[in-house]
Amino acid sequence: TAQAFVLPAPDAAHPDAPAFTVLRNVASGMGGRLYDEVREKRNLAYTVAAYLELNRLGGAVINYAATSPENEQQARDLMLEEWDKMARGEISAEEFENASRFTIGIYQIQLQANADLRAQYARNAFLGRNPDFVDQYAGLIRAVTLEDVKRVAATLQGSPAPLGAIRAAAGE
Repeated sequence: TAQAFVLPAPDAAHPDAPAFTVLRNVASGMGGRLYDEVREKRNLAYTVAAYLELNRLGGAVINYAATSPENEQQARDLMLEEWDKMARGEISAEEFENASRFTIGIYQIQLQANADLRAQYARNAFLGRNPDFVDQYAGLIRAVTLEDVKRVAATLQGSPAPLGAIRAAAGE
């Protein structure tokens, strides 16, 4: 089965956008919370990830898992449990450092191909950013603190679609 749920995020111009980017990388990717807990430790999913979409008028953290039907509920419960923990501030300094370094490193790798660099300039133009945003991005991520990431994670509990509402909508 495939399942997804969405958490709110700010628009691309919001001052908290860099912290949300780091939070997404605490949650997802190889070594991220969701991957480690759902796939590696418990082998409940073939694929598990969180994607961050920051657009001009708003944003979203999109969570996805591909599981065997018999693992669907347990995988969803575990993903929601991990988001609950992060929203309560349970993010270690090591997770934060790894996510920060990953965020900068993957961005720099993505800019190595001319086509990707052009796409980044185009996306930034669409979002109303200056062309030099490409060069400023790493500095914006470096300025994010662990406290910033914990603060934005906490906003998920009081958001228009808090984690409890997601659980209720999922029939839990």
